[in-house]
Amino acid sequence: MWLLYVVIHCRLAPKQVARRYRRRFGVETSYRLAGQARAWTTSANPIYRFLLLGLGYVLVNGWLCLRWLVAQVPRRGGRLLDQTLLRLGRFRRFIVRAVEAKYGCRTEVHAHAPPLHESWIY
Repeated sequence: MWLLYVVIHCRLAPKQVARRYRRRFGVETSYRLAGQARAWTTSANPIYRFLLLGLGYVLVNGWLCLRWLVAQVPRRGGRLLDQTLLRLGRFRRFIVRAVEAKYGCRTEVHAHAPPLHESWIY
């Protein structure tokens, strides 16, 4: 994969720019992955939001460890990781199914009273 770096008024050589950007890429990737694993909320409580962010990081780290254990392909000269075997989306679905199996899943809601206007149903 070829990457193009746009540098305006920079006194660094292109290879130096690529090296510096590569360090930043790891940080951006971890934030993106944690964002995919984090639960969404509309709560304004910063402690609750921080808890969900931390839980997202724990899930991403668990996924990375599990993927390293189960997705290795034996070969000469080092281990190869089959990244298609356990993607983050599949791992999230595994977690949801495990929670549903443990605590059950509600598929319908029964109202205590009929709707105010029956025309809202249609």
